[in-house]
Amino acid sequence: MQHILEFWKDACLDAITPDAVLDYEKANVRSAKKPGRSRATIRRELSDLRAAVKAAAVNHKVHAIVFPKLPRDGAPRKRWLKRHEFDQLFAEAAKEYRAAEPLQLFLMIAYYTGARSGAIMDLRWSNIDFDRNVIDYRLPDRGELIVDHKPRAVTPMAPPLRAYLLQRYEAYEKVPEFVFHQKLDHSRRVNSVVKGFRATVERCGFKDVTPHTLRHTRVTELRNMGMHSHQVDAFLAMTAETQDRVYTHADHSDLQALAMQIA
Repeated sequence: MQHILEFWKDACLDAITPDAVLDYEKANVRSAKKPGRSRATIRRELSDLRAAVKAAAVNHKVHAIVFPKLPRDGAPRKRWLKRHEFDQLFAEAAKEYRAAEPLQLFLMIAYYTGARSGAIMDLRWSNIDFDRNVIDYRLPDRGELIVDHKPRAVTPMAPPLRAYLLQRYEAYEKVPEFVFHQKLDHSRRVNSVVKGFRATVERCGFKDVTPHTLRHTRVTELRNMGMHSHQVDAFLAMTAETQDRVYTHADHSDLQALAMQIA
């Protein structure tokens, strides 16, 4: 809410007008001439404000208002990683001084399951069932399928991921609660690997690669493998509409080979 508060300061809710929303977007969106944030980020900030206003009205703290239409969303990102790029990223992550182990662990889970960063960082070892060969991203104390408006899946593990996680699990003398924890103090949780991720991406020389790029990558790989949209939905808890609108991009290097198969 930092940018929201800086813009509206002490104004009352009636100051949230269509013109003010447009002014907020113009003042904060980045361009070639000035730094700023993406349209998607600005839309998300305004969406958070809308949710806060609605919650306050439901709890009778304010009078309900008609919230202005949000700005258009930014264009979907088309960046995804080829396998050799992921391998380079994973190898480079080993050079992070303190974050190497949790960062490589995050990369493996994100690449093979396509889960969102928040769901991955919330993982407890109790979420990982080696007998059933699944990672259950639902919160163990509540079993919620939807957390913060985002659906969570029960995802099967590919053999490389299962082997990697099992090796780490069996190496513990006493298994900690959380999968992501401090190296020297297993009782202290690691909440984010973003800083190490950014440094690793920069060393690799990649452009427009974020932790969410790994989700794009997994969806794209699954669809390129021939998996149907309803199967991807079950694997990642993602609707077919979202897959087609945002995440999947044809691997054009394979189009010639596909054309040769046409009778």
